[in-house]
Amino acid sequence: MTDGALAAWLPRVADYLEVLAYCSLSIPAGVALVHWQRLTRPVQLLAVVPAFMLVLFTLMRLTVAFGLQNIWLAHLAAIGETVCYICAFSLLLPRLRPWRRWLLGGFLAFAALDSLVLEGLTQLNSYTIALESFLGILLVLLYFEQEIRHLAPTNTHRRPLLIAGTGIVLYLAGTVAIYLGSNTFLQTDDGVGMSLLYSINSMLLLVLAAFFTRAFWLSCRIPASELQVIR
Repeated sequence: MTDGALAAWLPRVADYLEVLAYCSLSIPAGVALVHWQRLTRPVQLLAVVPAFMLVLFTLMRLTVAFGLQNIWLAHLAAIGETVCYICAFSLLLPRLRPWRRWLLGGFLAFAALDSLVLEGLTQLNSYTIALESFLGILLVLLYFEQEIRHLAPTNTHRRPLLIAGTGIVLYLAGTVAIYLGSNTFLQTDDGVGMSLLYSINSMLLLVLAAFFTRAFWLSCRIPASELQVIR
């Protein structure tokens, strides 16, 4: 296949795959919404993530349709997701709870510095995205360690937050390199490279949506006493 042919069909395929991936986030968001009152507080906070992603994607599509600059909207993605992760896992990690405000304040201050000074609003906030991946994965691993050491043993496939955490780690670990390299493709106007990156991101989103759906569905079917988390 020639480079011209690849450049012609790959962006279209990537676009369809991106729409499919983000629409799939409506499934875990819908499951959580239907059973909202039965979810524990940490699970509710994590359920905000797919809904937030879907709303932000819709807004970005609308701005594109009206020919407006929308990269500043993309800056909100890492910020909103990280805030949800910090709030959710601080409820699950007693050692972290006293530091939640400091962690949130420090992250938001760095995100503002990155968007307004370090990288600006004309390209992706890759430093903030890298920090999101570091914090998100660290929080999940701390929770995994706590589950292993302190909580009553149960089947891991019946622990919703372990399932959700696994999806978060897979998504963040897979996408951090994508977003760190995306500014290079943006600056060189490499449509094929951007399409490949977005296709990989879309597949990782489908994985995240599947893990979230399983976690939220399971969470509303297990007694809160068995979950042993704070409401």
